Amino acid sequence: GQLFYDDDHQTPDTQVATFEYDDCLLMYEMRLWADYPLEGFHNGAVFYGDEGTLGIDPRRVVVHKKGEEPKQIADGDSFADHPRNFLDAVKANDPSKLTAPIETAFETVTLVHMGNIATRVGDKLHFDSVSCRFTNNEEANKLVSRHYREGYELPEV
Repeated sequence: GQLFYDDDHQTPDTQVATFEYDDCLLMYEMRLWADYPLEGFHNGAVFYGDEGTLGIDPRRVVVHKKGEEPKQIADGDSFADHPRNFLDAVKANDPSKLTAPIETAFETVTLVHMGNIATRVGDKLHFDSVSCRFTNNEEANKLVSRHYREGYELPEV
């Protein structure tokens, strides 16, 4: 919901979304403007697993296995190259130059969009990842993509 600012933004500033898979459950919590940090991270993400946690923010990546001390495995400098790599690959029109597959970004962003769409329509949604459509809510499907102005359409791939 919109808990911190009463304005006209359309995406929530506080949100919990649950994604159910056959073999696991993924819970996403987002809270902008919170007065408390997330597990010692000012801004970023913490992934909780059966064997520990993985914390990521713009300054570091920390692995904390159960029963062990947290271990920093990367620093903020490792993040600076990611946007530059993406832009270089776009300029060269060469996906092989990417350090991470674009499909991984697509799958990640799809989860974010699904959570926002579910919040907007106020319903539990079932998603077909092959067709990229919701199987139980046509109102949600209308939010999957948009109509673009002439000359700015996305190319067919």
